[in-house]
Amino acid sequence: KMNKIKRFSPPNWIKNYRENIWEWFSKVMVDDKPGYIRLCSKGDLLKPTMDSGLGWTALGLKLCHILNFFDFDKNLKKQLVSRIKSFQVSDGESSGYFEDRALLKKLDKFNLLKLNRTKDFNARRAETRQAIVSLKCVNEMPMYPLDFMWKDGSEIVKFIRNLPWSDNPWHSGSHSSHLIVFLKTNYDLKKEKKLLSLIELVFKELDKIYNKDIGTWYLGNPPDYQKINSGMKVLTAYDFLDRKIPNPKKLIDYCLNVIIENGACNLVDLLYVLYIAQKTSSYRKLEIQSLAYRCLDIIKEHIMEDGGLSYRLEGTQNNYYGAKVSKGLKNIGDLHGTKLYSWSICLISHLLDWNQKLNFKLPVT
Repeated sequence: KMNKIKRFSPPNWIKNYRENIWEWFSKVMVDDKPGYIRLCSKGDLLKPTMDSGLGWTALGLKLCHILNFFDFDKNLKKQLVSRIKSFQVSDGESSGYFEDRALLKKLDKFNLLKLNRTKDFNARRAETRQAIVSLKCVNEMPMYPLDFMWKDGSEIVKFIRNLPWSDNPWHSGSHSSHLIVFLKTNYDLKKEKKLLSLIELVFKELDKIYNKDIGTWYLGNPPDYQKINSGMKVLTAYDFLDRKIPNPKKLIDYCLNVIIENGACNLVDLLYVLYIAQKTSSYRKLEIQSLAYRCLDIIKEHIMEDGGLSYRLEGTQNNYYGAKVSKGLKNIGDLHGTKLYSWSICLISHLLDWNQKLNFKLPVT
């Protein structure tokens, strides 16, 4: 028993992690513009302005929540919240979306035949979800209802059935989860009972895609990591509503049999799925803890010379929803990697019962 306790005690670099990341975070905050945050300290291409940097501020707010940065700067929370809220559209067909106009300018395609712009709704939905859950981490809500949301059940069913559940279940799980977050947010803002029945409709459709043998959501036979990533995305919707998940033991069995794929998203997805699945039981607990502890070595490799963590080992994150956002320089951290790996450490600290010492906070996702 002594061995186990010793084996799973926090390594030294974890003990100073919070202070070190705060030092790095101070480098990507823009000095004279409260709430303005950059993706990385060098080589970033999507600079924060009044019209751009929504994603960076949302990731920044989550990172501050996870590592309790509001202790270091009493005004920070208010500044980040008001900046995120400033991106929400209050009228027209996009009413309710949080829009980063500089990013969307890169992503929306101009259609010469129709002489108009084809809007990238995937990016709009994903950025809006990110903004909403970041605000929810600090008990804040959007200012306006999400008027772009479908009001009709048949449209929702059609949307879910048309998602690429065989080819890209991660994307499909992600957009199904967005739907649930948007419907619940509108319910919280408007209190319309119909919205609750639309949420149930989404879960009913998801039940048809659910694979009970391994406990995740997909069709066909996509790669293992896609099955886990899809599970992670759908489970964020369960977690958002504090809803009991189906068959956690099957999911734990499956997760413990796959090889950890490198990359920030794959790692955090695996840890998140295991964290959610083991919340209600101690099934294979020691194996889960052992895997979680091993993940720390992978995370440590991503700590860069400037103190931040890089999303990719080859260089800073250079792609965001298909737009080029940095030069991909080596040896420097970026906000996406730092936030994802900090969240991973937070999940690990919960799995290994360290969190009374570390006191990191799980984000709303």
